[in-house]
Amino acid sequence: PEHFDCLAECSAPSIEKATLDCDPAPLVEGTTCTIQCDAGYELLGSPQMSCEVLKFPLASSGAFVASAVCRARECGDVSEFDPHMVLGASASPAVVGDTRWVSCQEGFRSAPGETISLLCAPVSDSYGSNVAWSGNASCEALADCGDVAAVNFPGVVAFDCTDQLWREGNMCTLTCAAHHQLHGSSVQCDQYGRWTGNGSCLPDSCAVPVLSENMLSACSTSLSSVPSGDICEPTCSEGFKVSGTFRCHLGSYVEVASCWWHRLSTSWTTVVVGRLDFRVVLGKEELFAHAVQHSVSEAIGIVASDVAILEVSVSDTWAAEEAGLASSLVEIDFEVGSPSADGETLLVQLTSETFREVFVIALATRLPDYKIVSTPMAQAV
Repeated sequence: PEHFDCLAECSAPSIEKATLDCDPAPLVEGTTCTIQCDAGYELLGSPQMSCEVLKFPLASSGAFVASAVCRARECGDVSEFDPHMVLGASASPAVVGDTRWVSCQEGFRSAPGETISLLCAPVSDSYGSNVAWSGNASCEALADCGDVAAVNFPGVVAFDCTDQLWREGNMCTLTCAAHHQLHGSSVQCDQYGRWTGNGSCLPDSCAVPVLSENMLSACSTSLSSVPSGDICEPTCSEGFKVSGTFRCHLGSYVEVASCWWHRLSTSWTTVVVGRLDFRVVLGKEELFAHAVQHSVSEAIGIVASDVAILEVSVSDTWAAEEAGLASSLVEIDFEVGSPSADGETLLVQLTSETFREVFVIALATRLPDYKIVSTPMAQAV
């Protein structure tokens, strides 16, 4: 008679996160299956299991018996992905499939337009492959703008900055020099390594000059104020000539223009041309040429109409020793005429010590805001 063996049959096995490669069906006792974990999982235990007979008190059956499991692999520190990156706070390690927020170390920032999270993912599709951090996040060094004090910010005398590292994001408020006004608030180190912002110190402007005697206009254009460094060239009434300009410097005029007439008398028989050179601290009086004319006439002892101012120039401003006041070199060209006096007499008078002394006193009386800091030098021909 034929002999038949009865073999126990096993149901198809399964292991979570694994693929099983089993012997051909039927799955009976003695059949084996090879365990291969999915990508990103590691096998713990034997890589094989077999269909075995399980005996019970009243019956027996077959089953695959295995002690192996597939465990999710963990991603390590993010410094392997980027040496300047750190993980955000988390209660558990990151395993395959997990996402974690990341940040950059001090002195670094995430690149513009990039996410700040990473995914723990398999390095390949192979069974049991390792895992690593994946994503497009990266950390860039903050831009270095250099010492803000080395940058030319006109009118700024001090900076109050977030810190002294001069890196991107550092913000500095400004302190302006005297006679300057703060516009905006601050400057900041930007991502391109430049100090930018809306803060600046602008020099004080001057009020539009007040029209003096015989002056038609002070500036050629209609202005509400005159910026520091700008010059206004006035126009005078008919028969009068402009002397000098209005030059604004840090909120005040360091040069003042005036209008004067040129030889009104036609009855002069003698004319002497003279020049006065001296240093003076300019005041607020705008009728400088007019005061000079009357002071010259008083020093000679003639009427003011017999003195014509040809030119008044103010230049070479420098700090005088007295209280640090700014003095200017003044050069005055004038004519003295007379219908009767001879030229020799006028020449002697104009070059005399008495003329210079009386002129200084007369000018100081008329212009108390002015301060003569050098003895006038007189010439005449």
